[in-house]
Amino acid sequence: MKGWEAKCIVFCLALCLCLPYAVQAASIGGGKTQGKGTFSFGLEQELAFDWDAKSLTETEVDGTYSDTEVIKIELDKMYRTMLKASYGLLDTLDIFIKLGMVDADYEGKVTGTWADTGNAPPRDKGTFSGSAKLKGESAFGYGFGMKGANNLGDNWFVGGNIQYMRHENDYTTTGTFTKYNANGAVIDTGADTWKGEITFYEWHVAPYIGMNLGSFMPYLGARYSDVRVKDKDIEDGETTTYKSDDNFGMFLGGDYMVNENFSLNLEGRFMDETAVSLAAVFKF
Repeated sequence: MKGWEAKCIVFCLALCLCLPYAVQAASIGGGKTQGKGTFSFGLEQELAFDWDAKSLTETEVDGTYSDTEVIKIELDKMYRTMLKASYGLLDTLDIFIKLGMVDADYEGKVTGTWADTGNAPPRDKGTFSGSAKLKGESAFGYGFGMKGANNLGDNWFVGGNIQYMRHENDYTTTGTFTKYNANGAVIDTGADTWKGEITFYEWHVAPYIGMNLGSFMPYLGARYSDVRVKDKDIEDGETTTYKSDDNFGMFLGGDYMVNENFSLNLEGRFMDETAVSLAAVFKF
């Protein structure tokens, strides 16, 4: 077996072992910079399937009735297909933009307590729970950022990536709701369908270290990300913003240079989200 073939097999096995424990955000899309005055175009396909928002607590009062609810949303799955255009400002610094289409589905859960001083026990207080599935429509997404990298001797290099991503998806939601009295008996159930808009936006800072192994260049890094999801109900215009439950994550990836102008990239991200991306890049 040739040396580069063995390196690729080891890398793929390591990545496959890490992905089941892995996380969603924008990909680094390659460890090395492309060179001053050089243009490149790439196609990136990304799948994210695990991202959680922080729980949100809300209290409402209407006359004798009041309730406190805890809302939790999470990403079910997201597909991003992006075209990436990059330009080398310096030998050690690239700038880039990303344009493409995004599909995203979410899930939501709510639990809480209620009280009604106008009713007699046991119908004067209780609990409730509900769940919802948000089916998103395909929508335009965009992003931009910069990447820097510098060699450390013959084999090692260090780098960093800063980028911003945003997209807005219309969605249709189907939800169910159950209400209980103080004794735990069901006193009301319901189901509903409604429409809304979810705006997903994020930025991250991601330093990393990598190694030159001939045509193969693996890299490993950590990142700090700020992911927010703004949910707007079309019917009443109410907007709720959710923040990421985790801001720190790690990523593992690698580039394979097919030839001087064409390369492939595979990357997995974990901890703050679970995601995997594949890219093909042509440089000229």
